[in-house]
Amino acid sequence: MAVSKVESSSKYFWNTKDTLGTGATAQVFAGYNKETGEKVAVKVFSGRSYQYDYVNRQREINVIRQLSDHDNIVKLLAVEEQVGYLCLLSPVAFFTVTFRETTSKLSLLWSSAQVAICTR
Repeated sequence: MAVSKVESSSKYFWNTKDTLGTGATAQVFAGYNKETGEKVAVKVFSGRSYQYDYVNRQREINVIRQLSDHDNIVKLLAVEEQVGYLCLLSPVAFFTVTFRETTSKLSLLWSSAQVAICTR
């Protein structure tokens, strides 16, 4: 069983038990702004990825900043670095997709792919 631990940066805090996702280089936790109480997603790069993956981290931050005004990109609220880890903070994004919507979209994509193959 995972041990619950509250972590924080200068303006945000999160509980390590409230995991929203896990990737190859970071974990995403549900967190809160200390001043406003706004719920945020906190992407934490730590351990080996923090020590050795500087170039990829910087590339990701730069891409997110460049695309920040796009409607389909989650906004970057802040980047905070503490001793031993780096945090990217963004609004929490929840998506609800029904099975019917998913299969309809996949069917449409498959139909489009078939047309593209047939017309080449």
